[in-house]
Amino acid sequence: WIRSRAKCIKTSAKPIPSSILGPKITEGEIIDVRVSCRGPDDKLYDKDEQLRQRLPRGCTLIQCRLKDEGQPRLDFGLFALRKFSGGLGDDDDRENDNQAWLRYFLEHPRTASQIIYT
Repeated sequence: WIRSRAKCIKTSAKPIPSSILGPKITEGEIIDVRVSCRGPDDKLYDKDEQLRQRLPRGCTLIQCRLKDEGQPRLDFGLFALRKFSGGLGDDDDRENDNQAWLRYFLEHPRTASQIIYT
């Protein structure tokens, strides 16, 4: 999915030093995944539901190759909060779209049966 969206998603990979890899791991890398655009990324997230669901701010993957396996393993190292809109009146750079914040919920707020607060 990430590779198919190379125009709006950028990745950068860095090798993991072998001195900190476990004995069964032959090599590893950390892959940082982020939205690639000039200026605020809100417009991209507003238009693309899959982007809102799948790519949070702060997404780091770890890819490792194990001695006994042919294919490398890929897992999340960090999956932060999903991109969200601050709500009505919180975004200084938005005008005329009073419903944009609703698209950032996985389900419409009206479907909530409970409110949990701490």
